[in-house]
This record gives sequence, structure tokens and C-alpha cells, in this order.
Amino acid sequence: MKALLVTAPGEIAIRDIPMPEIGPYQALVRIEAASICNSTDVKIIDRHFVSSIPLPLVLGHESVGTIVQLGSGVRNYQIGQRVLRAGAQYPPAAGIASAWGAFAEYGLVTDTAALNAAHPEAGASSQKSAQQIVPPEIPAAEATALINLKETLSSVRAAGVNDKTWTAIVGTGPVARGMCYWAHWLKAPFLVVFGRSERWCHDFLDLGANYYMAGSQPCSCDEAKMAGVNAFDCVIEAVGSQQALEDALALVRPDGKVANYGVSSEADPMTERVRSARAEGRIFDIAVREQDEHETVLDCVSRGELVLSKWVSHKLPFARIQEGFDLVRSKQALKVVIEF
Repeated sequence: MKALLVTAPGEIAIRDIPMPEIGPYQALVRIEAASICNSTDVKIIDRHFVSSIPLPLVLGHESVGTIVQLGSGVRNYQIGQRVLRAGAQYPPAAGIASAWGAFAEYGLVTDTAALNAAHPEAGASSQKSAQQIVPPEIPAAEATALINLKETLSSVRAAGVNDKTWTAIVGTGPVARGMCYWAHWLKAPFLVVFGRSERWCHDFLDLGANYYMAGSQPCSCDEAKMAGVNAFDCVIEAVGSQQALEDALALVRPDGKVANYGVSSEADPMTERVRSARAEGRIFDIAVREQDEHETVLDCVSRGELVLSKWVSHKLPFARIQEGFDLVRSKQALKVVIEF
């Protein structure tokens, strides 16, 4: 089968690799679509995140596909079901690693309920717990958007946002957009998004923000943002950088909290101010449990509140995946979905 490999720092290539072999509690999935994660996938290619995973590795973690084969111990999947987050996985001896492995023609999902019933000591990773079934009427490319929407709803809840929380979001990517949507949905009384470019202003106002503040300087130095300094109960960092955390600290109240979602590059060392704020408990890492929000998000889709096609900006065939990454790196794309 064909898969996208990171072959060297900064280099990707489509290669033929062996089909993954299913275990007794796994199902084989024909992957139909997978979206590019604007932050972590790029950092993985550049070897600035999970760089301990050896090369070559199969990239990607936002897939949708259809089950085509079941392991002997599988009880909770059926052939023909469409599922999230399948990925190509290999034993160490195969010489092919995986950073979740979604950019491949086939991948695996695990029946965690059946596995844990037979082997309680096995446990289940958050990735495997999120390998959930989606309705067949949702097109595969659009269904990839469910992953971001479930993650961000879980994150906003974990950040403590409710109808009494003055909330700021630092960032303008797909994650920040999902968080803005859900913070408004959770009735945050005052919601402001802080970004670098004015081009996204109306997008975030349409998603429910009261204001969108843009500027090229850190929040603490930008005159246009001074109204937000030390004003917010909760500030969510949705970028993945130490500078974004510094910006968040400039916005949060002295007794407020900064909720960290983004994953910083390994080449982006923690600043002393961020280190101190973490030690004091003013910054905490969000614990994401997207699997808990599965039915809630699907219900919003079925009622027409969420139109998944609006959360995808580009669709490209697998052969043009390099173009997709170029669009992401140049910030010309909101969300790129690769179709197989």
C-alpha cells in the first residue's frame, strides 16, 4: 500500500510499504480521508515534536475510513462501519515507525472494550479510545472535521469555560476556531480572540467572539490589546509556542488560569516567566478527552447546528499532499483534507 513517510528532517515522500497486520482485537480500515494537522504534523516533519520516534515514520492522526476486516477477538466493530483515527502501525522489527500513521491507504483501530475485558491490564490510549464510529451518511472528507470539533469541545470544558467565564483565546488556526465556536456555545459572557492578522476578524466574529484583536507584537506591548491585559478569568493558548503562553499570561487575571492546549516545538525552550507560572499553577495543560464529546458533536451535526463542510477549506488527492503542506505552511489554507 502507499503511505506518506517522513524520510528525513523536513522531507516527506509517498512510498509503498507493507500492509499493517491486524491483531486479535484490531480491525483493518481502508482509509478514505485524512486531514493535515496545521501544527503538530508540520512540527513532526521538521523533527521539532516527538523527535524520538525514529525515521522513516508514517505521518498523520486525523483519519476517517471504513472497516474491511476484523480480528478474531473484535466484538464492537462491524465490517462496513466508518471509524475515526485509524493509522498504520508496525512492530519495531519492521523498520517503519509511526507518528499515528493516518496518511496511508490502510490502518488499524483497536476494540478497546473487548481488549480490556480480556486483558484488564492492557489499558487504552486516548488515541485508541477516540477510534469511534461515525454515521455513514457523513462524507468521509467532512467527517475528519469531527476530530477537531470533539477535541476542542473537550478542551474548552476542561479549561473551565462556562456562562460566567470571561474567556480569551490566543491563536487563529483550526483549533482556535473550534474553541471559539464552543466557548460561545457554552455561553461565555465575554469572548475575545487574539491573533496576528486582521484577515481573520470576521471569521471569529461569525463564530461567536465578541471581539477579535490583531497585532504583530506581543499582547503586553500592543496598544490595541491593552484593554484585555489582566482582564480574563481564563485564557486558552491554542498556538503551541512559548510566546503565545507569554501573551496569555499578559491577558489573564491575577487569580485566573491559562489553559495550555498547543504543543510547543522542542526547539522553543520554556521561558522563565512561563516556568514560574506553571510552578504556581497559573498555567495548566488541558487534558483532552475527545471521546467523551462524540455524541454531543454528532447531535449538533444532525440538528444542523454544525455544518462540517464549513470546517474544511481544501480537498486534495493523496498524490498532491505536498501541495497541501505547502498551503498550510504559507497559511493559505484553513484545513486541508487528503482524499485516498
